[in-house]
Amino acid sequence: MTAFLYTVIMLITFYMGGVYRNTPLMVLSFAEAAFFVLMLITALAAVSGTEQHFKKDMSYAYKGSKFTVPAIVINRRHFPINKAVVAYRYFYINKKENKAKKAVLSVEQRSEKTVDLSAVGNYCGILKVNIFRNRAGDFFNIFRLWRKADESADILIMPSEKPLKIQKSSNIYFNDISDKTHGSAGDSREIDQIRPYLIGDNFKNIHWNISARTDELYYKEFKDTGRETIRLFIDIREIDKTDLDKTDAFYELCSAVILGLLENMGNVEVYWQDNDSIKSFALSNKDSLQSVLTGLYYSKSGEKPYSPPIDGCFLLNCRLELYFGDRLIYKFSKENYEEEIMTGSFML
Repeated sequence: MTAFLYTVIMLITFYMGGVYRNTPLMVLSFAEAAFFVLMLITALAAVSGTEQHFKKDMSYAYKGSKFTVPAIVINRRHFPINKAVVAYRYFYINKKENKAKKAVLSVEQRSEKTVDLSAVGNYCGILKVNIFRNRAGDFFNIFRLWRKADESADILIMPSEKPLKIQKSSNIYFNDISDKTHGSAGDSREIDQIRPYLIGDNFKNIHWNISARTDELYYKEFKDTGRETIRLFIDIREIDKTDLDKTDAFYELCSAVILGLLENMGNVEVYWQDNDSIKSFALSNKDSLQSVLTGLYYSKSGEKPYSPPIDGCFLLNCRLELYFGDRLIYKFSKENYEEEIMTGSFML
């Protein structure tokens, strides 16, 4: 609109100067035309010299919460951009799930600036944030031009921490380790191994001394010799990631079952089949829960047939059925699973 108005004024000035043979008006019209071309060239240079990308760190957010995703906008030109616009959308499966949003900012010459893109995740799983266009213009904003972009970031939407109330009878043992519990937090915790830091690990357990010496993050993994170890197999063979309601319920149940077993029974060994390989995680507390869920989010069901274990093992499948051995403990519903998690109490 600004460019249109400027063009109208320029044409009127040129017309008046020609009709009345007014030299100052003619000079002014040529100056306006030169300025017009200069601003167009400046706008083209600005939009071609503007880039944007996301930070490489993987981001997490909880379901239903509003959050921001930082994106870095870079101006490689020798002049500032007053109104740079980043157009983005966020979605799970289909880019048309949500309307496009815009973020406006100014960027100084040859510098970069961080802009926070707001989003909300209504389902557990991988929420993709995609920058698909950016706009920049000349200093006076006469021309503001769009340019296509394609920058994406994965935001892992985590379920709320609601443990399932599940307990065992006194005559049930899962292995030969005695059924002792800790008297207080931190008792009997020994370092099992020191390994490189993985995305999702709790920062509280980083080994800062080794990390400082090596300039890489290292993580302290603890073992707990006073608690039983429970096996949980997560069967993802029938997972349909296009059914957001059902996958949301499934991931919520995965979190609730793991937390419930950790709180009420002992250490948990979680495993599932990812394509044709078996993934496994050993948990003694909830610090590694994000790593487990991250692995589940990115896993794909393999084509190779397999038989989940039965004896002495919990099993949770995509039909929202929780088994212990070959006995069905409970079948949760997609509509009321949250209430069933909060109010249900299950005894083996």
